[in-house]
Amino acid sequence: AEQKGPPPPTPEAIEAGFDETDPTTWGNPGRNDSCPCGSGKKFKHCHGAL
Repeated sequence: AEQKGPPPPTPEAIEAGFDETDPTTWGNPGRNDSCPCGSGKKFKHCHGAL
């Protein structure tokens, strides 16, 4: 079975304060990376849209 969207956050990411519902905790994802929100869309077409 293929997983859709980004993998679940690692324990290290959780400790670092990553929250998939809070874009301010995402750092700087690349425009062509999957959006950290879990939509499965590219960042540039989701939360990175200008």
